Amino acid sequence: MAINNLSDLRRELCESIDRVKKDRAWVPQATEITNAAGKIINSLRLEMDYYKLTKEPPPPNKFLLGDGVVTPPKIGKS
Repeated sequence: MAINNLSDLRRELCESIDRVKKDRAWVPQATEITNAAGKIINSLRLEMDYYKLTKEPPPPNKFLLGDGVVTPPKIGKS
């Protein structure tokens, strides 16, 4: 299954936990998935920190927003 947004990522992580509970042999694959997920989350955090520091509004991010269209909040002075 493709991971296209945070909901997909959460679902994949939860499925990995379930697989490990059923079959301990799946631990190495689950470890790799959680490692990659952590890197994705850290890159998103870095991007959001950048926009906070520069006080620029972030562009809409399909990974964060999923399929819905949401206007990002304005950052900085009103």
